[in-house]
Amino acid sequence: MPLSRAALVLVLGFMPSCPCWAAGDPREKLDTGGRARTYLVHLPTRYSPAQRWPLVLGVHGRGQNGEGGEHITHLDEFADRNGFIVVWPEAVLGSWADGRGTTPADREHVDDVGFFSAVLDRVSGLYAIDPDRVYATGGSNGGVMALRLACDLAARLAAVAAVIATMPEPLAPKCHPARPLPLLEINGTSDHFYPYAGGTQGTDGGQMLSAEDSIGLWARLNACQEPPVRDTIPPLRRGGQEIRRLRYGDCAQGAEATLISVVGMGHTWPGGVSQNILFTPFIGRVSRDLDANQVVWDFFKAHAIQR
Repeated sequence: MPLSRAALVLVLGFMPSCPCWAAGDPREKLDTGGRARTYLVHLPTRYSPAQRWPLVLGVHGRGQNGEGGEHITHLDEFADRNGFIVVWPEAVLGSWADGRGTTPADREHVDDVGFFSAVLDRVSGLYAIDPDRVYATGGSNGGVMALRLACDLAARLAAVAAVIATMPEPLAPKCHPARPLPLLEINGTSDHFYPYAGGTQGTDGGQMLSAEDSIGLWARLNACQEPPVRDTIPPLRRGGQEIRRLRYGDCAQGAEATLISVVGMGHTWPGGVSQNILFTPFIGRVSRDLDANQVVWDFFKAHAIQR
């Protein structure tokens, strides 16, 4: 369904940001890159400084803040059950400088990579974090930003997962990670915002690689062996959507590059919160055949930085 740019931006901002969704989580302030920035910290319910904990950087989507990202994914609740810290850095200008060159943050030359690095410095001094188990995941504009972090902060990250997002064409030739980095992408084949086959992104614009070309790029960066293994993942519901997996293994330093494709899924976080039915024709229904939180966490648990 063709949409005007104004309609696309409206849909982009549908994700709410009510502070009640992260009640009790502190919003901390940090001055970096000449800007006052903020981030949220969620400690798991059984957190104790007597041990070191994995940390997941949650990268919210366009038009959201940390609370909106949590509302969509329920990643904090998942962290309580599985024992890791979640930190939600918050964007300025409603977007991340994700490397496309077309978002408001890109156009204002916001140093978001420097911001994430500064957040890691700060939280590592305040909380008991395992530096070998620091990860990043996000969806949409947040997923593209997670891919940029994979390019520019690979020395500090054990693995990255991007959901409903692919690599921007302008970022691809500039991506030189400091080490091979395990990377997971989860995409819907019917996503109109980040087209599965590649092309123009549907809100801020910019040219994107296709989902398979995006993961193929990471296979080359990780010095993975060809050809990839193709198989399927059983859906969570009987007769559910087909879920395809494309995995490059046997990569340098134990890395991998894996693409999970949900056939017929649109621009939604699998297993996440359903949005207002008015937006369903634009973004698609939330898939109940895959739990993105579980898949991402299982991927992360399999990887740690080897010193």
